[in-house]
Amino acid sequence: MARDTRQIVNTFHVEQVGGYTIGDLATLGAAVKTWFDTYYKLMLPLNYSLNNLTLMALTLSVGFVVDDAIVMLENIVRHMEMGKTRM
Repeated sequence: MARDTRQIVNTFHVEQVGGYTIGDLATLGAAVKTWFDTYYKLMLPLNYSLNNLTLMALTLSVGFVVDDAIVMLENIVRHMEMGKTRM
């Protein structure tokens, strides 16, 4: 019985399902389960909703974009001060 189960599992690992192996899908399932466990065990008792999480992620992403824009402008100004042309 155990040998048959191992053979079935190995067959599923080798076969492709839409470009992903069964192992990839199992890893994704484990990640989703971990996320839900974390959400219900930590976030709900602290009154930290998914809206707050989304707002924080949006704030961080906008901050990254603004920071990258500042770095690009600083580099452009530095190159212009060195006398380089556009191309």
